[in-house]
Amino acid sequence: MLTRNTIEFLRSRSYEPDAERLWLALPFSSIYWSDEIPDFASLRQLSDECYEQVLRLLGIRLQIWNEVDLAIEDQEFWNAAIALVPDCPIFLRLVLSEQDRETQLNVEQTTDQFLDEMAEAADHFKIDQDGNWSALFHGDQEVQATTWWQRLAWWFGRRR
Repeated sequence: MLTRNTIEFLRSRSYEPDAERLWLALPFSSIYWSDEIPDFASLRQLSDECYEQVLRLLGIRLQIWNEVDLAIEDQEFWNAAIALVPDCPIFLRLVLSEQDRETQLNVEQTTDQFLDEMAEAADHFKIDQDGNWSALFHGDQEVQATTWWQRLAWWFGRRR
């Protein structure tokens, strides 16, 4: 189930009680901590399969936080990972504090706002059933960009 590289990556992580809480908006909205993933640039240097497996674990943990019943395949994947690397920080934060839950909600709302504004600014915007999205900007019109997300969408359109 887990690749050797994924196991090595997870084993290299050590729980730090004072780790910095960070967040990612895509591919899904979630908080995480610096002892779990020091930075996404280093994670992207791993193989695609390892990268996808680590993100899958974060996604499963998000479902656990939200008390969603896991699909059988996800539960088996999660159980196998915990059995192999039980001390990985990803598995040591299964309950959110009130402050963490509030931050998680803010991340979800920010991501929703980003996608809404991106869809509004794009000439063509699509999200599939798996949550994958694409936006096409022709950049032939000026946009009144008031929020950071709108400025980002406008900038991408101008760069084409």
